[in-house]
Amino acid sequence: MEAYFDDAGTHDDADVVVWGGFLGNVEQWAKLDAAWRNRLAKPFDQPEHARPSLSRFHLSHCAALDGEFATYSRAESDSLQFEFRQIIASSGVVGVAYGIDRKAYDRLVIDPEARAFLGDAEQACFGSCFKGAFQQAQKYYPGEKAMALAFDWITNPVRKAKLADITSRVEQGPEGLPQIAGVFWGRSAKLTPLQAADVIATENYWAAQAFLAGRDLDQRPHMAHFLRNVDCLGYIMREQEIRSYMRKYGFAPPD
Repeated sequence: MEAYFDDAGTHDDADVVVWGGFLGNVEQWAKLDAAWRNRLAKPFDQPEHARPSLSRFHLSHCAALDGEFATYSRAESDSLQFEFRQIIASSGVVGVAYGIDRKAYDRLVIDPEARAFLGDAEQACFGSCFKGAFQQAQKYYPGEKAMALAFDWITNPVRKAKLADITSRVEQGPEGLPQIAGVFWGRSAKLTPLQAADVIATENYWAAQAFLAGRDLDQRPHMAHFLRNVDCLGYIMREQEIRSYMRKYGFAPPD
């Protein structure tokens, strides 16, 4: 099996940090890769909407109509987002996404010992991806015995080192779950599964922002369609979950 994850909201001033991705077997990923590359080569089938081929699909750029999508209309953007979601759904891969209220985490996890053990908000979120991948693998792929995990390439050496520290703690899966065959860092421009992971990470980042702001009913139609058509787990840690998380590992949250 293979699992691919991407991040969103990992800049320092973000209110929420998210890691999300998909896992599937070799056949499912091959199906997604072929369809994804075909759509990149020909974004629209209709001659009147002919566009140059794309180097990659990046959801936030497509939604914002910038980069390679700067000349797209809003209708074309929405149509293309739909096409790539359909590719994900048709492939059969399953998803998982974790989000953490970064401001609440930074306010609560201040004890040096707790910080050293639990890490910062991104480390806690990143580590949860392994747990989510194991849960989904056990549910949907009970016969699989090994799983490789790939994460989007990180250029910042300090940030990459702190996440690599998390991977070193979970190099082997718990007994009865798929063993980790390897952990890799890849570039989304080359790997279509990482472009798919960008979709779930970005959608959940936007959804988590709305949820924490009290606008959880203000759901993007794209996200609603995604949830209806893809089997996925989604989690968000707010203040109350962060407090429970600290207590679980023996740390008392501040009053």
